[in-house]
Amino acid sequence: LVLVIVCANVANLLIARSEVRRREIALRMAIGAGRARLLQQLVTESCVLTGLGAVAGLVIAEATVRLLVAQSPVTFPLIFTPGVDARAAVFTIAVSLLCGIGVGTAPWWQIRVADLGARLKESSRGSDGRRSQRLRSALVVSEVALALVLMVGASLMIQSVRKVAAVDPGFDPESLLTVHISVPRVSLPPPSGPPAGQPPSPPVVTWRELLDRLGAIAGVAAVALGNDVPLDGGVGANFLSIEGQGTFTAQNRPRVYTHRVSPGFFSTLGMPFVTGRTFLDSEISPTPAAVIVSERLATRYWPGQDPIGKRVKFGTIESSNPWMSIVGVVREIRYRRITGEPDRDPDL
Repeated sequence: LVLVIVCANVANLLIARSEVRRREIALRMAIGAGRARLLQQLVTESCVLTGLGAVAGLVIAEATVRLLVAQSPVTFPLIFTPGVDARAAVFTIAVSLLCGIGVGTAPWWQIRVADLGARLKESSRGSDGRRSQRLRSALVVSEVALALVLMVGASLMIQSVRKVAAVDPGFDPESLLTVHISVPRVSLPPPSGPPAGQPPSPPVVTWRELLDRLGAIAGVAAVALGNDVPLDGGVGANFLSIEGQGTFTAQNRPRVYTHRVSPGFFSTLGMPFVTGRTFLDSEISPTPAAVIVSERLATRYWPGQDPIGKRVKFGTIESSNPWMSIVGVVREIRYRRITGEPDRDPDL
């Protein structure tokens, strides 16, 4: 919208200038100047203006980005350095040329070969001023209308940002640090050690040892593990069967977003429990027998009931997947996006 307003403003100025030069343009056309030649001149003049604006905009944008990066409390990684790169420069130049062509052709439409005599007579009588004033007034009205649209859109955007900032994500992000670890799949060495003649196996660190070492660092209050973290977009969905609620069809089968976490995950993120408890260390296994569900899932499938002790399993009722008992219900959390849909799939 700002770009449209600027283009309208420049077009207003160029049309006003062309109205002042109308007698000159009429004389040049009378002595043989072609419309294409006049169009070339007008477009060249407007492209010079928009080109200078693009260069000035790139210089100001680069300086502003550097200032914002220097003042930012976030340290950007080396693979992502904010700035004006070649793509941004090419895009800006292309847009400036298109705007120059569009702005330059606006005065050209005021030229008519058929009324050259009338133009010369009007210019001599001074009637160009009244026509120019009406034209410029119309353009000013359009600019004011565009500015009002811009102000309304900006105010709505500010309100939307304020509403999003006021949304409770369901966890406390203050003083949290997330670290993504890529763990290779390795075979555990036998208790007796490697066979004779083979080099010793690399040391293997279990998740419990990892949590103990990280928790021993000075200043660390709590540590937890999970296969994903809120709002990182790395969640996966599974179909669910619920004991005692019959067989669901393919159309209404429950689907949940699953997360594998360590027992201290909820306390580390400040996620309060509605009822129940967190996991026990003895319940952590590749085939878990205990699950913790979100408040949305509990309300949807056990309204007015205590979900603790209810059993669910992945897949269909007939599948060989093990049943899992619900041991806790946590407060609803914004896991996938900060603005959730009322009918979205719950978390498990």
